[in-house]
Amino acid sequence: MKDTIKKYLEKKSIFKTKTFDCSEIAVCIPICNEYPNFMSVLKTLAISCAVANQQVQVVCCVNNKKNCNNEILENNFKMTYELNRISKKENQSEENNSLLKISVLDFTKENSFSEKQGVGCARKITMDYALANGAKVLACLDADTFVDENYVAQLQRFKDEKMECATMDFYHKRIDDENLNQNSIQLNSAIQDYEDYIKNHSINLRNCGTPFFYPALGCVIVCSDKMYAECGGMKNKLAGEDFYFIQEMIKNVINKNPDKISFPIEFLDTQVKPATRFSDRVIFGTGQALKKIVEGETVKYNTFCREHYLQIKNFINLFNDLNKKNFPLNLQREAKKTCKELYYFLYEDGFFSDWDSIVANNKKSSKKLTVAFHCKFDGLKIIRALHYLQKTMQ
Repeated sequence: MKDTIKKYLEKKSIFKTKTFDCSEIAVCIPICNEYPNFMSVLKTLAISCAVANQQVQVVCCVNNKKNCNNEILENNFKMTYELNRISKKENQSEENNSLLKISVLDFTKENSFSEKQGVGCARKITMDYALANGAKVLACLDADTFVDENYVAQLQRFKDEKMECATMDFYHKRIDDENLNQNSIQLNSAIQDYEDYIKNHSINLRNCGTPFFYPALGCVIVCSDKMYAECGGMKNKLAGEDFYFIQEMIKNVINKNPDKISFPIEFLDTQVKPATRFSDRVIFGTGQALKKIVEGETVKYNTFCREHYLQIKNFINLFNDLNKKNFPLNLQREAKKTCKELYYFLYEDGFFSDWDSIVANNKKSSKKLTVAFHCKFDGLKIIRALHYLQKTMQ
């Protein structure tokens, strides 16, 4: 394990060496234009630490782009000032017995992000920093996301049970003003639609038989230090970094243990609660859709019908049947007969171009071939296939 982490720190990490003794559990949070709301999130973390009687390192990356407006700069200045004040107060305390330790990484001035950097970069900064300083558990959270009282206790359970990666339930906090205005009602309705979509999509994918069925939200990701290093760290993307990182974790788990294909990521018995609000900090996602609603646009989430999922399920079942019968080389021929629409996407996308060599390299183990199949027919391939089917099967 030490070699894996050491290699990652040497070759891929933003932070290479240890500068202080980090708590074994680190909660990693990108922060941009979140003052004073984040202070309420911090209180829920403090309460959760107290309930679990467990120390946690909160690693905050306060960031903005070089060309951001003065309002964001001023907000981030207030945030860094307040977080540094709290952190300094803790360090100067004679007893120094606070369970909530805060590390502030300032990327707001000369270290400001470029146009090609965003939340993925901020997550990577916090997680690389935690890893370099000795954290054993890396939990992702968002600056607008509240946690349950048992959140930290579940992170401790993750550590005690030596889990590799985990996720948890989520529920967006509804706007509950005494006098809801039309925009608030629209936002609450939109977030309900979004949650229904993403949770139903997850259920439908799981019913298809793919291991890539987990909702892709950054605030539900938890991984061990070793898993983080083995996956090559958080993806430095403007958006969608959570999707790609979860996909890498799944591939890592099933390659090491093919018996975990049906449920590769553990589930923690707690819930995080992101805020319901619009945002323009990422190029797609919930915040963008809610922003359009506030601006008067009608937004519908991109749902897929039963027939689309059925094509995915039939293709996976076809592979499983052929694999059991020792005829996996026939996959392309049989797919053309039984999954016609999906077949054309896979053919055009080059899925079958190296199928024979994949079969040859895994001919001694049906389990390893199953893993190889799913790693090729992964979450990204499936979502692209669903979009293709949506266009062609209308």
